[in-house]
Amino acid sequence: MAKKIARTIRMGAFCWLLSISVSYAQQALVVRGGTLIDGNGGAPLENVDILIEGDRISEIRIGGFSRVPPNAEIIDARGKFILPGLQDFHLHYRGWMPPLFINHGITTIHDIGNSPPQWILAQREMLQQERIVGPRLYAAVLNLYGRPRRDVAIESRLPDMIFFETVAEARSWAEKAVELKADYIKVHDGFTGEMLLAVAQVAKQHGLPIVGHVAPVLDAFQAAELGQNEFEHSTGVGRAITLDLDELRSLRKEWEEALIGRARTVFEALAVDFYSVDPVKEERLIHVLVEKGIFLEADWVTPSRNITPRKKEWAFQDLVFFSNPELSFVPLGDRLRWLDYSPWEHFSEDLKAKLIRSLANWKNFIVKFSAAGGKVIVGTASPNAIPGISVHRDMQLLVDAGLPPMKALQAATRNIAELAGLLDDLGTVEAGKYADLLIIDGNPLEDISNTQKIAHVIKGGKKIDRRYSADFRNPIPTPVMVDEGGHNNPKPAITGMDPAVFTQGDPETVAEIRGRGFTIGSVAYVNHHAVRTKFKSPELLEVVLSSTLLSQVGTYPVQVINPHPLPPLENAGDSNKLMVIVKFR
Repeated sequence: MAKKIARTIRMGAFCWLLSISVSYAQQALVVRGGTLIDGNGGAPLENVDILIEGDRISEIRIGGFSRVPPNAEIIDARGKFILPGLQDFHLHYRGWMPPLFINHGITTIHDIGNSPPQWILAQREMLQQERIVGPRLYAAVLNLYGRPRRDVAIESRLPDMIFFETVAEARSWAEKAVELKADYIKVHDGFTGEMLLAVAQVAKQHGLPIVGHVAPVLDAFQAAELGQNEFEHSTGVGRAITLDLDELRSLRKEWEEALIGRARTVFEALAVDFYSVDPVKEERLIHVLVEKGIFLEADWVTPSRNITPRKKEWAFQDLVFFSNPELSFVPLGDRLRWLDYSPWEHFSEDLKAKLIRSLANWKNFIVKFSAAGGKVIVGTASPNAIPGISVHRDMQLLVDAGLPPMKALQAATRNIAELAGLLDDLGTVEAGKYADLLIIDGNPLEDISNTQKIAHVIKGGKKIDRRYSADFRNPIPTPVMVDEGGHNNPKPAITGMDPAVFTQGDPETVAEIRGRGFTIGSVAYVNHHAVRTKFKSPELLEVVLSSTLLSQVGTYPVQVINPHPLPPLENAGDSNKLMVIVKFR
């Protein structure tokens, strides 16, 4: 560590001499007197000064500089801690996200697919050019799914996935990603081993990492051998170390049946594959993954949100946070979905116990993997989780599981930069790298939740104004309207009704409404009146039309509304009603 600091100081001194002769007029920033946790894993360094010129760190020195540029702004960091800017490696980018990330100290984000390619390229360029205040954006650009599952309806698949059938097509799409200057190649569930090998050859040729799901026909042993570099959600790991694969299939079927008619944004099933673990396979797999340099994404903030003992704490934090009217730029459906912690309560106690056991086994594996030298990364799958704060929560869950706080910090900083091939510019606080810093009021190595006590966010040498504005608008809105599912339920759609024609005076009649996105709790309205509704399946509702409703001739609208969680935040700022009297003259 001492050698690294000495090298940093020498490099900084050289840059400093150049800057004296070239440009005192260039805006400079000095972070003075803080305790530096640089992200490399060494002990914190006290009383550190950091000189920032332009968007890069020029010099780091213990005990202060003999001189600083006369126009430099000084940030007093005495008593505070300085960290690298945080990163989120797994998100599905939406245009309203930048303020939520940057204000929580996440200075770099990685989109792994499901955005229109040309739009995400325009967003990446816009954020690189700092046309708006926000994090750096890196992107897979294309989401290569492979062979589509025949049992999944087209309308239920994520948007902008690329489906194909052959190895040649897989190679061609990988080359297309390279042509579009993708930052990595994203693979998904429809891949075969032959497809993955072909894509790996293209990726290796161009120095790009392969990230994403381990396809169901493969496991972690096979994906590692074939060249995949990162396993999203730790997919493939549970299948590789299970005691009983048939037991896993049975449990997954039980989970899928329990989800029928329920909220679709419930992710505890990500842990199912870890239900029963063979210790011998586990030890062998950890050795292989570490040897191959595989990065594992824990991604616990989504499957753990309804299970963690921190649930009540987080639910209260969320309610307070989203009561801020300046956050009205965040879609209402997403806000309501994040506030709803109730879906877990719909499952049987037996199924809950199985999922809790599975998640515990997953956490134990990640702790063992990390202790053996494996690289863990933070990814939140936003907008399934709240952008920004969920990075801090994911680190908290890593520490709760047993990772040292330093390794949790590295999972959101250095490890991500290393995976993405960006370690020369990002991931640690060192001279020559981008000046992306987080200054906090508490030691995260004593309590990882201190990362949320943010005093300052610096990105590219600029101090961020962390106030929200209800007027925030992305200057390049997405050209595609993305249905986020609406709160915690899908948006219903009606395709037909049987019967659809009635005669005046008909007695009470049972009818069927066909469509998609129906849930337990869906209510049908006929002529704006709720009618008795029975959920039959996500594609079918049975309704009862009363004789009174059929007594008047007319043409009446039919609509299905799915249940909304409470509270309705749009009314949070409404005052009481004042009654006035207008009397006779």
